Formats: sequence, C-alpha cells, structure tokens
Amino acid sequence: MHEPHRAGHGTAACYRTGCPRPECREAVRVYTAELRARRFALRVTGTNGKPYAATDLKGRALPHGLSTYREWGCRCDVCGEASTAATAAYRQTRRAAA
Repeated sequence: MHEPHRAGHGTAACYRTGCPRPECREAVRVYTAELRARRFALRVTGTNGKPYAATDLKGRALPHGLSTYREWGCRCDVCGEASTAATAAYRQTRRAAA
C-alpha cells in the first residue's frame, strides 16, 4: 500500500510521490490544467502574429526553445524552429529503427 504524502490523498503532491489513487490523479490533472491556463494567459501576440511568451509567472524572462514551445505555447520563430528540429530528429530515429 502506498504511504500518502503529508498533504494527504487527493493532492498533486501525493500523486508525485507515486500514488496511483484516482483522486490523486485527478488532483494533478486539475493542477496541470490550471498551470497551463495561467501560463497561456501571460502570452502576447508576437511580431510574427503568433502567441509569444516573454516572461514566466514571476516576471522573469523565458529562454526560448523547445521547452518554451511545449510548456508555454510560445510560437515565436526561435521556438517554432526548435520544435521543427526536434520533430525531424524524432522522425529520423523512428525511420532508423524501422
């Protein structure tokens, strides 16, 4: 039996310690959705007309690249190029494995 986190079952913290209970899974799902919504709300329209993430939730400048593309939904040229390169590399490894 899984020992719950000190915050108890039904929390994202408990799920992150390995708890498989449905209420812990639901808690992390809700937390992640709320975090994504807060991040996406900070985006502005970039010079290319697409969403641009400039700062994190604490106002610090974000480094642009693949993680900002995935986690913040930034679609600036730098993030878009990083995503394209990562997709191409993934496809190349898949072709090599086949």
